[in-house]
Formats: sequence, C-alpha cells, structure tokens
Amino acid sequence: MGAFASAVLLMGCALLYGQVGSTSYAAIGEAVAAGGAGSLLPVACGLILVAFGFKIAMVPFHMWTPDVYEGAPVYMTGFMATGVKAAAVAALLRFVWLLLPSLSLVWFPLLSVLAVLTMTIGNVVALSQDGIKRMLAYSSIAHAGYLLLGVLALLNTGRSAEAATRTVEVGVAAGGAVLFYLVVYALMNLGAFGVVAYLSRDRSVEADAISGYAGLSRRRPLAAAALTVFLFSLAGIPPAAGFAGKFYLFDAVVKAGLLPLAIWGVINSLLSVYYYLRVIVVMYMKPADGDLHEGKSWEVAFTACVLAVLILLIGVMPGTLFEQASTTFENMAF
Repeated sequence: MGAFASAVLLMGCALLYGQVGSTSYAAIGEAVAAGGAGSLLPVACGLILVAFGFKIAMVPFHMWTPDVYEGAPVYMTGFMATGVKAAAVAALLRFVWLLLPSLSLVWFPLLSVLAVLTMTIGNVVALSQDGIKRMLAYSSIAHAGYLLLGVLALLNTGRSAEAATRTVEVGVAAGGAVLFYLVVYALMNLGAFGVVAYLSRDRSVEADAISGYAGLSRRRPLAAAALTVFLFSLAGIPPAAGFAGKFYLFDAVVKAGLLPLAIWGVINSLLSVYYYLRVIVVMYMKPADGDLHEGKSWEVAFTACVLAVLILLIGVMPGTLFEQASTTFENMAF
C-alpha cells in the first residue's frame, strides 16, 4: 500500500510538471496565480493529496494504520506515528499554501468533509479498543483530522475576500499552529509509546493489553505518572502541552472563519477524553491481578520522564515555541 501511494504521488508530480513546466514550489505557485496552468491541474493536485492522505492516515486512506501499528515493534510504531506523519504534514502545508489557495473552491468542501470524518471515525473506533497500540493508532487518525483543520484554515485564506495583509496574518497563524501541534504531538506520542516499550518484557511480549496496566501506579509509579501526562496531553487537558496545541489550532480555525469546524473539533476532543481516561482509571483504580506488564529498561523510563517534563513545561509556557513555529512557517512559505 505504501508503494502504491508513492506511485500515486509520482503520477501527480508528473502531471503537475506537465501542466506547469516546473517542479519548483515557487514557480508552480506563480503559474497557478497567473492562470498559466493546464486543465489537468486539479487532477494532479488530487493525486498528490491522495498520497498525502495515505501518509498522514486521513480517512478513507487510513485502513493500514491500526494493523501496522499493532503488528510493528513498538519502537518502530512510535517512529511511524511521529516522524512519518510530521514530515507528510509539513510537506502538505507547503503544498497547500503555495499552490492550493488558487484551487480552494474545488478542494475546500471535499477536505472539510474528510477532516470531519477523520476526526470522528478515529475517536469513535478508539472507544472500543482493548489494546493500547491499536487505541493510539486510532487516536493518531483522529489527530490527523485536527491537523487537517489547520490545513483548511490555510485553504480558507485563499477563499476569503479580506485584505491581503489579514489573509497572510491568518495563514501564518494557522501554519504556526499546525507546526506547534506537530511538535507537541510528536513528543506526547513518543512518550506514550516509550512507556509501552518500557513495560514490554521483550519484542515478542509487548505491553499492549490495557488490562495489563492494572495497578501500575503502585508497581511502577513513575511510569504511571509519565503515561498519565502523555494521555492528558493527547486528550487536551491542561496544563499539558496538548491543551495549548489544540487551543492555538482551534483559535486559528476560528480566525479563518471556520467556526463550525472548530466546534466539531472541540466535540471530538471531548469524545477522546473517555478512552484516554480509561487507561488512567485502569492504572490507578483497578487491582493488580492477572497478566501484568512490568518494566525493565531504566534508559527508556528516564527518557519517558524527560519527555513528560517537556510536555508540562511547554504546556505552562507555550508562547516561545509557538512564536518559533510561526516564524518557521512564515520563512518556509514566503
């Protein structure tokens, strides 16, 4: 499936080159703005967006995610959940900002529907999962939906009739919010999968079953506390950094004039609280019996604790990182 998605991406790039005559972001953006692109440009953009959708696990291109996350070793799962998604979203941001505003009338309605479906399906299916890796996989799908809201805020700047300065301001805020959220998302997912790796006996017996986390607060209090911080952050509960990430993201969506989408994002975020808190309840309120997960690697435990501290620090003082993210996007986009 990955090879097929890459082939679709290359086909889209080839069509884009054939319509514009360049593979440079800037040259493509200038050609589209000047009306010099051919009639197959929407098809080329559609193929590229399909490939991006596969990489970031956007519905309906998400079906590989739960099985791969569950079947791969936990360290590799953590890498796929963070590095691959972050790279794909960063590339999608540049693609959207430099090219798609001119085509936003075509793509905005479709991506709006896909963002809503991605958030909703990811969160609803995660409610019924008994394995933490599969639960985090569907959580990753839901977070792809949140990130798409930032992409839609960028697209909406291309549809807006506001002054150019205001449009750029909103676009930079949206791009900065997405980059900030990506950093926070990477930290909290790496931390969560790190705790899972710490509690795994070996690569053949991983700490996947949620029931095995019963009584973890008494057996491994630091691991339980670190995992609680990561789950709080994923749910968007203050003072964890995930709250700041969602605040900046939803604020940018509202500023872009997409209040209904922001409200739907908040509703989905509230829905996700249930399955994150479910793990915390098992760790702190269930008796330790049956097949339990035990940790051995102090290196992994130490790294997870450092990530938990970073999550709390960013959550308490998010302004500096958000300003850096906004500046990075502005330099990247312009």
